[in-house]
Amino acid sequence: MTTKIWARRSSSNAQKVFWALAELDVPHQQINAGAKYGIVDEPDYRRKNPNGLVPTLEEDDGFVLWESNAIVRYLADQHGRGTLQPTDARQRARADSWMDWTTTTLEPSVNGLWLRRVLGRDRPGLAADDVLIANAIKALTLLAERLAPDGYLLGEPLSIGDIPLGVLVNRWFVLAIPHPELPRVRRYHELLSTRNAFREHVIGAPPPMT
Repeated sequence: MTTKIWARRSSSNAQKVFWALAELDVPHQQINAGAKYGIVDEPDYRRKNPNGLVPTLEEDDGFVLWESNAIVRYLADQHGRGTLQPTDARQRARADSWMDWTTTTLEPSVNGLWLRRVLGRDRPGLAADDVLIANAIKALTLLAERLAPDGYLLGEPLSIGDIPLGVLVNRWFVLAIPHPELPRVRRYHELLSTRNAFREHVIGAPPPMT
């Protein structure tokens, strides 16, 4: 089975997928798409992903999947049961809930700051920086209180819940803003940074919009 990933490596959503692929040691073919690479507005791509976004997974039997969290879950279910994909139903549900929390609660503020502070762009309705920073700190404080005392999000091992969260925590520390003392979140980022796949596909991702 050939796995194709349509995406550019600078996309935070694509970084989730490339990190998961590396953790699972799944061979794949990357096809650059989005930003300077274009492609996403072409009819053939829109048939694969009607949103015109990245990433998109495509397999040689015709199976296509979009939405980064769904792709991570699929890859973990196919290749990582007992590792990235917890076998226990309750642990799996907890990992899923953190994936959803990351998308709905942490991502809007961190990626809003990234859009303005790193990409130099804005969008209608985006809150002021001080509001975004306050919202991010509130979410990360909650995270610090709920993280397992040691190890990853659920303790050991790394799970699907860590993938979206780790990408955004890395972005948070990259942002040139004051960072409150949240030692548990800092230790969590340091632990993720010991992983080759995280260093290569998240920390070492290409500059934004490339």
